Parts: sequence; C-alpha cells; structure tokens
Amino acid sequence: MLRRRALRAAAVFGVWTLFGLLIAEQTSLQLRLRGETRPLVSVLAPPLGGAWFWALYTPIVVAATRRLRRLRARGPAGWAACVAGHVALAGTLMVVGTTAWAWIRPLIDGVVSGWTTVFAYSILMDTTSYAAVVFLTEAATFAAAYRERDREAASLARTAAELQERLDEARLHALEAQLRPHFLYNTLNLVAELVHAEPDAADAMLTRLGLLLRRSYRASAHVVPLGDELAFVRAYAEILARRYRDRVALTVDVPDALHAVPVPAFALQPLVENAFRHGVERRESRTAVEIAGTVRDGALVLRVTDRATGAGRWETPPRRRRAPSDGGDGVGLRNTRERLRALYGGAASLTLDHDVGETTAVLRVPTTAPADLPTIPATRELAEVRP
Repeated sequence: MLRRRALRAAAVFGVWTLFGLLIAEQTSLQLRLRGETRPLVSVLAPPLGGAWFWALYTPIVVAATRRLRRLRARGPAGWAACVAGHVALAGTLMVVGTTAWAWIRPLIDGVVSGWTTVFAYSILMDTTSYAAVVFLTEAATFAAAYRERDREAASLARTAAELQERLDEARLHALEAQLRPHFLYNTLNLVAELVHAEPDAADAMLTRLGLLLRRSYRASAHVVPLGDELAFVRAYAEILARRYRDRVALTVDVPDALHAVPVPAFALQPLVENAFRHGVERRESRTAVEIAGTVRDGALVLRVTDRATGAGRWETPPRRRRAPSDGGDGVGLRNTRERLRALYGGAASLTLDHDVGETTAVLRVPTTAPADLPTIPATRELAEVRP
C-alpha cells in the first residue's frame, strides 16, 4: 500500500514538473522572439513553482472531489452544494498559493510582486488546473466504475453459462434416468410372464438383462459409439424377440465404417421398443424389424422399420397412411426428442413415418459429437452380443 502511494505521488509530481517545464519553454521562446534575455532561474522558477504547488494540491482536490460527488445524489440542492464546495476550495487554494508565491519569489530571483498582482496573473491558469484535476478525477472514477461493471457483467455471464451448462447436464441425466427404469420395468414384465411357463427362457433373459444393465449404469457419458449402441440394441431386441418366438426377425444393416460415429446413448432402444410395441405386438403375422444406417448431407441417418412380412390376422385394425410426424407415442420417444434438442439444438431430429403394415422411425444426428461431450469406448461385455 505504501509503495503504491509513493509511486502515485511520484507520478503526480512528475506530470506537474513536465507541465511546468513546458510552460517555461514557452516563456523562453517568447523572450527570444522579443529579443529579451532573463536568467534561467527567472524563466524556470515561476512555472515550476506553480506546478509544484499544484502537485501538492492534487491529492487534496482528488479527495475533495470524491467527497463532494456524494452530494450530487441529493438532487438539485446537492448539485448546488457540490459546485459551491468546489468554488470555495478552488478559491482557498489559489489564495494560499499566490500568497506563498508572493513571499517566496523575491528569495529566488529578487522579483517582488504584490499578492494581488500574482493572483491576477495566475487566476486563469489556477482555475484551469483545478478544473483539469477535477475532470481527470471524475474520468478516472467513471472508468474504474465502467471496468468494474464490465468485470461484473463478464462474471455474471460466466456464472450464467456455468449454470446453464449444469442445468443442461442435470436435464440430460434426468431424461436418461427416466429411460433406464422405463426399459428395466418393461423387460422385467416380460421375464415375469415367462418365469413359470418357460424358466430356461426367463433365465436367459435375466442373464442378458444383467449384461445390459452393467452397460446402462456403468458410465454417465451422453454419447457413445454407434457400434456400441447397435450391440446394446441387438441384445435388447433379442430379449424382446424371445416373447414372440418366430414372429419377428431382426436385421441390422449399418456399414462398419459408421460404427465409430458418436450417437446419443439409448437413442435406438426406444425406437426398437416402439417397433415391437406398436408393430410386432399388433400382428399375428411375421414382422421384420430392420435397423439401417447411412450418411446423407453430412448427417448420420438411422432408420428403424417394423414391416409385416407374412399373411395373418391383425390383432388391432391396420393403420392408415398419414404424413410423417414429429410427435411421440410414449416416454421413450418423447425423451429421445428432448435429449436431441438438449444435445444438438436444431441439428438433430426424430420423425415417424406411418404406412399400412409399416412404420419407420428416422433419427438424424450430426456425425460429430457435441462440444465438450466425450464419448465412451465400446464395452467388453457388449462385444459378446455383437453380430
């Protein structure tokens, strides 16, 4: 603190000394133009003396300016008091300075001037100097306040960004948490239906379910390699297919080159579940569930289609063709859309295209993962169920 004050005082003294030297140089130039000569001390003493007086005055003026600024908050009366305070202080400093200089000047170069003469010569310069100190003090205060507001705004922006990031993260985790029990409860219901009639099949389903749950709860990454997601979906579909025996055939047609493309975790599972619930369950005829993937216009396009492939009676009336829909049929599809919006904004989409005997879910995502969302490698457990 003391060092800072010393540096500040030295800076003030240096600036005023430079100002005094400039005035002295101007006086010297005028004397040369008129052909007059004076001793160097007579040229330097008046401007430097006045400058050094103001070097002493500057801390007083700065402190007074900061105190008088508070009066302005009181309205017109406060402004009047502020102006009166500045006038009184400026007058006092000028009287003290001119009186002191009238007494000191004869000791320096022998020039004797009355107080009134010194005051008349210096009033304009002293008034300008006082106004300059007040102006610079106000400007420095305003600049400091502006920088502080800028820092506060930047800090608030960073805080808002961090809060938004945490909110998005929490929202994603909440959506994924809804998907996991949704998947678990549905699968356990299937096991419950088989545990007495077909215990071996129920045992196999529970084994595969345990395998999938280890993957489901082992990591919190929001995006995974497509190959990992396909292996997870294949294992999940095999669990569902046991219930329908020979009524469903699952095919996966995704080039190996796309298996490394990052996709949202649990993005395909709700689509496959939707195909079984609204396709396979409603038919007695054989149903093909097909998963296909390709890259189109810089986006990964995944299609999950359930298609009737054999003649048979419908358990529910066939659906008439309608336009592609962005609406969801349940928790899984609704949450998948919300996760897509949270992860990719408007760069990803999920649509359903219904036709008589066929429904296709189309998932489009960018081929690159969202910023700051790392993918996780494929699990060794799921390698066991890869085709």
